[in-house]
Amino acid sequence: MVQRGNPGALPVLMCALLAMLTLSACTSPQYYAQAVHGQVSLMLARRAVDDVLADQTISPDVRSRLALARDARVFAHEQLGLPDNGSYQSYVELHRPYVVWNVFAAPPYSFELRQSCFLIVGCLAYRGYFSEAAARRHAARLEARGDDVFVGGVTAYSSLGWFADPLLSSMLRWDEVTLVRTLFHELAHQWFYLPGDTTFNESFAMAVAEVGLARWWRRHHPAAPLPEDTAHEEAFVALTLEYRDKLAQVYASTLPESEKRARKAEILSALREEFSRRSQDWPEAADYTRWLAEDLNNAKLASVATYHTWVPAFRTLLIRLNEDLSRFHAAVLELGQLPPAARERALQALMPTPVAGPQSAPP
Repeated sequence: MVQRGNPGALPVLMCALLAMLTLSACTSPQYYAQAVHGQVSLMLARRAVDDVLADQTISPDVRSRLALARDARVFAHEQLGLPDNGSYQSYVELHRPYVVWNVFAAPPYSFELRQSCFLIVGCLAYRGYFSEAAARRHAARLEARGDDVFVGGVTAYSSLGWFADPLLSSMLRWDEVTLVRTLFHELAHQWFYLPGDTTFNESFAMAVAEVGLARWWRRHHPAAPLPEDTAHEEAFVALTLEYRDKLAQVYASTLPESEKRARKAEILSALREEFSRRSQDWPEAADYTRWLAEDLNNAKLASVATYHTWVPAFRTLLIRLNEDLSRFHAAVLELGQLPPAARERALQALMPTPVAGPQSAPP
C-alpha cells in the first residue's frame, strides 16, 4: 500500500529522478525520457492558484473554476478525510486537451488487460504517455501483434502524493459535477493506493468521489437534485459492463475462434442498438454514441471495468457502516492488507450480484 502525503518542495532534479524510479528496468529509455520530461514540465509551469486568481487577465470562466476547485479541495479534507497537502493549490495551462494519453490493450478474445509494471506503483492495466503521438505509436505496436487497443485522453491524474499535483486547464472545461468529483477521486488516490491492483484503486477512488459529490451537492445545492446526466452516466456504465459480461461468456466458451469473432461483432452491435433505444431522450446521448462508435473493442470495455467493477461493493460497505467515512477508510485499509485472492472474495461478498473478477495479462 502507498499512503503518503505531499513530500514537500523537492528540487526538480530529485523529482525527476523519483519519476524515473517509478519505471520498470525493462522500460525503454524513450519512455523514461518522456515521463520525466512530462512531469518536470508540469512542475515548472505551475502558478499558485491565489496568484492566478489575482491576475486580472485571467478569463472569468477560468477564475470561477479555480475558485470552485479551491473550495472543493478544502471540503475534501474537512468533510471526506482526504489529504491536505500541496496538491491542487497551483495551476498549469497545458495548451492541449489532455495531460496524458493512456494505452489499454487486451487479446482479441479476452478482457485480460496487458500490464505495465513499475517499481513503486506496481503493475498497471495501462501505460501513460505525455504525448498523443507516442501513445499511438505504442498502440500501433500492440495492434500489430493482434491485440485490441484503446487510446484514451486523460484530463487529470494523481502522482500519489509524490508531487504537489496542479490543477490543469484540461480539467477546467468541465461542469461543476465533473470537476468536483474528479478532485475527490484524485485525492482519494493520494490517501490510499495499493500497488498492483488497478481495479481496486480506481473503484475505491470512484466510490469516494461518488459519496463526496453527493455530500458536496447537498451542502451547496440543498434544494436541487444532482443533474440528470449523472444518473445517465451510471446507466451507461452499467450497460457497457452488462455487455462486457456477455462477451466474457462467449470468450470462456469452447466455440471455435471464427464463431467467437462473429458473436463478438453481434454483441458489440447489440450494445450500440440497446444504448440507442435507452438514450433517446438524453441531451448528452451523442457523446456516448460517439464513444461507442469509435474503436469499440475488448480494451475499451475493459477500461470501463477497471474503474467501475468494485464500486457497488464499496457502496455496500459504506451503507453497512452508515456512511461513516472514518470507519470506511479503516475498512479499506483492512481490505488492502488481504492477499489478492482473499481481497477479491471479500469484495465479491459485498457485491449486489457476483461479477467476473478483474483480469490482467502479462506485458
